[in-house]
Amino acid sequence: MVSRGRTEFGKYRVLARLGRGGMGDVYLAVNMGPSGVSKLIVIKELREQLASMPEARSMFLDEARIATRLNHPNVAQTYEVVEDGDSLYLTMEYLEGQPLQNIIRGPKRAYVPVELQLQILADTLAALHYAHELTDYDGTPLAVVHRDVSPHNVFVTYEGVAKLVDFGIAKAANAKTVTETGVFKGKVRFSSPEQALGTDIDRRSDVFAAGAVLWEIITGEQMWKGMPDTKVLLELASGRIPGPRTVKPDVPEALDAVCCKALSFSPDDRYATANDFRDALLDYLRESDNATDPGLELRASMGAAFETERKEMRAIIDAEIRAVQEASSESMRKRRVPVLSVPPPPGSSASTGHALAHSAKPPPSSRKVVSIALLVCAVLATGIYSTFPSRTPRPAAQMASQAAVPPSPPASHPVHVRLSAQPPGARFTLDGTALATNPYEADVPSDTLVHRIAATADGFEPRELQVTFDRDVVLDVTLAASAAVATSAASHMNRPQSGAPQRPAPPSAQTSKSQRAIEEEDPYKK
Repeated sequence: MVSRGRTEFGKYRVLARLGRGGMGDVYLAVNMGPSGVSKLIVIKELREQLASMPEARSMFLDEARIATRLNHPNVAQTYEVVEDGDSLYLTMEYLEGQPLQNIIRGPKRAYVPVELQLQILADTLAALHYAHELTDYDGTPLAVVHRDVSPHNVFVTYEGVAKLVDFGIAKAANAKTVTETGVFKGKVRFSSPEQALGTDIDRRSDVFAAGAVLWEIITGEQMWKGMPDTKVLLELASGRIPGPRTVKPDVPEALDAVCCKALSFSPDDRYATANDFRDALLDYLRESDNATDPGLELRASMGAAFETERKEMRAIIDAEIRAVQEASSESMRKRRVPVLSVPPPPGSSASTGHALAHSAKPPPSSRKVVSIALLVCAVLATGIYSTFPSRTPRPAAQMASQAAVPPSPPASHPVHVRLSAQPPGARFTLDGTALATNPYEADVPSDTLVHRIAATADGFEPRELQVTFDRDVVLDVTLAASAAVATSAASHMNRPQSGAPQRPAPPSAQTSKSQRAIEEEDPYKK
C-alpha cells in the first residue's frame, strides 16, 4: 500500500512525490526562505507501514549513518536525519542531470563520447574508494560496501560532475541491523558471483559491479541481455562471465583487458581496490589524451544531449514553486482578514468571489508530476525504484478556499493499482484470476475488502499478499529462487573452474519473517 503523499515536512513544502527508494517514499521539496529565496532538496521518508517495525527503523538508520558520513565531490550529499514523532526521514542534495543509464543507452549515447563515459566511471571509482576507506571517528575502518553499483546509481549533472548515489543497501561494519547470509541485496545483473549467492562480500564485490558498468559503456549493450535472472545467477556461479569483445570485437584490447580483470570470477584476481581500477582506466585515457578539459567537455556534451529535458524540468519546477509561493501568500492574507463562517447568500459578490477562488489556480496536473519523476528519478542519493506517482497534493490556497465548503458525502472512487514482480517472467493472479501482464496497471473501484494477490514464476517460490483497494496500490515483489535452483547454483559455485580456485559452498540461512516483510517490496532495479 502507498499513502497519498505528504504536503510538507516541517519547513519543507512538497512539490511532488517522486516514487520509492528502498524502504522509503521519495519527495521533491523546497525550503522557502525570506524574499523569495528557495532551496530545492530531496526527502526520503521511511514508509508508513514500516515505521512501526523496529527492524525497519534500524535498517533505515543504518543507511543514514553511512550517508551522513560521506562527504566527497562525487557522492550525493545527505544533509540530516529527522525523527518527527513516528515519522523518520532524510534530507538530501537535489541534483540536476541524468542517470548514466540514459547516457550509455539509446540515442543520447552519440552525444557523449566513450572517453567521457570512461571519465565518468573513473570519477565514480574515486567515490567508491572514498566510501571503502571510510573510518569511524576513532579511526576504526567502517568496511563500507555499496552493493548496488550500476548505471542507475551513477548520476551525471548538467555541469559535468559524476555522483554516486543510493547507499540504501550499503553494508558497513558498524551496522546495527545484522545482514543475514543468503539474503540477496542488489541487482543480479550487476552482482559479483559471491554477492549473487549471498556469501560474504567486501570492496572487491563493488569492483566487479563497476566492471559490469564498464562492460556496458564500451559495448553499448546490456550485459546478460535477454537472460532471466536465474540463468544469470548460474552463469556467475560457474564463472562463465563474457568479455566485452565477445559482443563487440572492435573493443580495444587494452580496454578489454581492464574490464576482464575487474570481472574476474575470483575476488583475488580482480583489482584489489577501486582506486587501482581507476588508475588502470586513467592510464588508458592518457594514451588518447587531448588538450581539452574533460570536465568542460562533459558539461558541453550533457548540455547538447539534454537541453530540452533541462528546460522542461526547470519550467515545471518554477511553476510548482510559484504555486507554493502563491499558496503561502494566500494563507497569510487569510490570517489577517477574518473569514465569516456563515455562507454568503447565493448570487452575491462574495459567492462569486468564492467560486473564482476555486478555479483561479488549478492544482498541478499529474502529467507534471510524472514528468518530474521521469526526469529526476535517479537524482537521489536513494535510487528510485518506481516512478509511479500518487495523487498530486493540492496547493494550500485551494485547500484553504475549500475549507468553508461543507464536505460532500463519501463516494466510491477509482484507485490505481500497479503491480510488478521479479523475475520478469513472473505472473500475477488477483483473487484467483490470472492478470494479463507483468507489470500490471489498472484503475479499479475502491472498496474495503481484502484481496489476494499472488505472484508465481518457474523456479521461484510463490508469494501471496493481501491488500485492500481503499487507496492507490503499488506492489513491487521479488520472488526468491526455489531450493532446487539455489542448490544447483551452489553446486556450480563449488565446482573447480579453469583459472579460478575452488570456492566453498555458501552456508545456508533462513531469512526471518520480519526481514522478509521488510524486503518484499524492494525490487531489483532494472
